[in-house]
Amino acid sequence: MSAPAHLGRLWTRACDETHDWSATTDRVLDLPWYGIDIEEGEGDFPSLELKIEADGRTVDEIVSGLPRILISVDRLYADGSLVDTILLFDGLLDDTGEIEFGDADLTLRYQAIRADWEALQAAVLAGLSLPIVDPCAGDAGEAHEALDGIPSLVTWSRTTRRPTLSSIVAGGNLFDVGSGFDRESLRIKRKPLPLERVDVVLSGEWTEALIGEYDVGAMIEVAAGGELTSLNPAELLEKWPKPGADLGGGYVVSVSSLEDAGVPQGASNEVVVQQAASAGRTFRPGATQPQSIRLRKWWLKPRLLATASSSVKRAEQVLISVYNGGQGAKSGVERVPLNLDRLAFDAAVADWQPNTHYGKGAIVRFAAYLWRSNEPHDSTSSLWLDRWYRADDGDWSARWEPMPSDGSPLGGPGAATYFQTPRGLLSIDHAILVAIQKLAYSQRSWEATFTVDAFDVLDISCRDMVRIVSDEIPCVGGEVVGKVKSYRFAFSAEDAVCEITIAISTGSGVSGGLGARVVSPYAGSVYRVAYTPPAFPVPFAPRMGVSDVRVTNEAEEQARLIQEAAAAGSEVSHALDDAPTSVRVATLPAGGGETSLGIILQGVTAYQGYRGIRLRA
Repeated sequence: MSAPAHLGRLWTRACDETHDWSATTDRVLDLPWYGIDIEEGEGDFPSLELKIEADGRTVDEIVSGLPRILISVDRLYADGSLVDTILLFDGLLDDTGEIEFGDADLTLRYQAIRADWEALQAAVLAGLSLPIVDPCAGDAGEAHEALDGIPSLVTWSRTTRRPTLSSIVAGGNLFDVGSGFDRESLRIKRKPLPLERVDVVLSGEWTEALIGEYDVGAMIEVAAGGELTSLNPAELLEKWPKPGADLGGGYVVSVSSLEDAGVPQGASNEVVVQQAASAGRTFRPGATQPQSIRLRKWWLKPRLLATASSSVKRAEQVLISVYNGGQGAKSGVERVPLNLDRLAFDAAVADWQPNTHYGKGAIVRFAAYLWRSNEPHDSTSSLWLDRWYRADDGDWSARWEPMPSDGSPLGGPGAATYFQTPRGLLSIDHAILVAIQKLAYSQRSWEATFTVDAFDVLDISCRDMVRIVSDEIPCVGGEVVGKVKSYRFAFSAEDAVCEITIAISTGSGVSGGLGARVVSPYAGSVYRVAYTPPAFPVPFAPRMGVSDVRVTNEAEEQARLIQEAAAAGSEVSHALDDAPTSVRVATLPAGGGETSLGIILQGVTAYQGYRGIRLRA
């Protein structure tokens, strides 16, 4: 028996969402019709318009509470015998449009859409590999956000109502119509010339966290030339900063102690001063000889850590110019702004809380940083207070340690630019793909519309390509290949045809040599470019840290002043009170600041346009 030759009867089955279509049991005519139109356009859900005789009935009366319709058609052999029955359309009633009641006939509109279409679309897009979808460039759940510049990433099946990837990233079928179309229906339309260049401005802003912990105690020892010494440490001990104290400028004391370091080997802890017998508190009636006054010399070990955090607002920008390297006439430049709106640290970590028990290994966010707990403990009023603790052996240990990330897209303050990080390179790839697809779309500068027998293209969709041949087409060989931009089936009692519009690209596909970068195929008609961004110093503002530490009036200085006072007949204790040991620490401000880092990149690559239609000479 020969291959199928023509179409037989069309069936309309009204049903609910749970119904499974059957080629045999669903050969019914629930809704008698006299006209069926099925159409689809790029980026749209396929739709159906069904013309019926209403006889004054409302839509609810006609569909009887069954909002779903299945349209199927018989395929016949040349002798009229049945080959099989195939499904043409599966959709839900669209009651949002305008309907006039009271007429003899009525048009019902259906869409090949499901209630969970957004979740299905997200699942399909999630299967795309980077950098086609850039996690920083928008909401990948939205098709137009996944990769700007192409008509649609998702095509919806009119028979399953499920999404499939467009041929731009996942193949598609080629319908070779040749000259088998209605000659009188052919219409060729010239569109604007392809773009010569696409400029993509890739911008990102974020707040970068900085943290610093400074061993002020070690700096004090350096300034003092060793451990602190004093003949009168009481006031120094009283004024020594306590854990949690604010040192000013945004610095908090996280560890603090001032302890007796003992007498160094070979040193004496006594200072003897000869005080006049008649001076002050040492005066004794009848005494004429100077009195010896012994003062103890203390060696003190300073322990002081100061911690601070700040934030700096960062802004970076890349200008990427991608040229159309294909041969043929080109005109115009399009500028595309892309704002990276997800420049934030990925980890979803709870904020540190006071009066909470934390186990070993717990991770929290505090002062815009991530911290890991080194031992079980109950938190107090600030992580700064809990930061260090003293073990039983007297040594200090870190209870909380900052994790190796600054909570920004850079992943650490040492990176010169976001665009040198792995995610930043994906953003560069994404921007280049956007430009390439803009060029590819603009190169569709011809459209051809024609009518064919519906039987020849029953499985067509907007993810497919079509080839046609005609001496009326103004191109070499009269042959063109284009992507389906839209189609429309029209079924009636007299005819069954499909009107198709294809978008056709111009150019030979031969590179014009305008690019200096290496371009290699990535996936289908998508290209990846070898790229290394320039390095820039990071202008952190403001700078953090301790700028100066000064120690005055240590034991040697105090002893000298006391000797001078004793020689002058003054009270020794007064000299000691007037020259207390003091430590002054000057810090740089730890507040936030703003900085802007601009990166300019031009002439990244040349897009090699592919051949669709080559004009006659």
